[in-house]
Amino acid sequence: MRSFHKYEKTGIVTKRTPQTARARSLADEACQRKRFLEDIEKNIPLTDSNANYFIENAYDVLIELSRAKLIIDGYYASEKGAHEAEIAYLIILGFSEKDVRIFDKLRERRNGIKYYGEECDTDYARHVVAFCKQMYPKLRKLAQR
Repeated sequence: MRSFHKYEKTGIVTKRTPQTARARSLADEACQRKRFLEDIEKNIPLTDSNANYFIENAYDVLIELSRAKLIIDGYYASEKGAHEAEIAYLIILGFSEKDVRIFDKLRERRNGIKYYGEECDTDYARHVVAFCKQMYPKLRKLAQR
């Protein structure tokens, strides 16, 4: 994974005026999506046939919060590489390299699901949901500033 500053140098990330209303909207959407994920986790058994849906929702929660923080700090990521940049920004925010690598691997797997028909299993989905629960509180706090 490239450093966040390399995404700035290539123009994938640009500096802009912070958009607090947009960031708040993204953070609220992530919160609602997290509640939905918790609801489905309580009411629908996780199986290999629905694992991808759990994974996609968990990823969306985390990337929306990462994006909200980026926007609060006056950055905007676009084009190919935007999600990678939003994840790389977490290093600057003090997240561990291990957590950032896990998140980036989740991005790759989610893209595989979304664009290439990849199917993930129950074990990986459980891991992703647990990772989402671990990362959510810190990201949510950062996205509220």
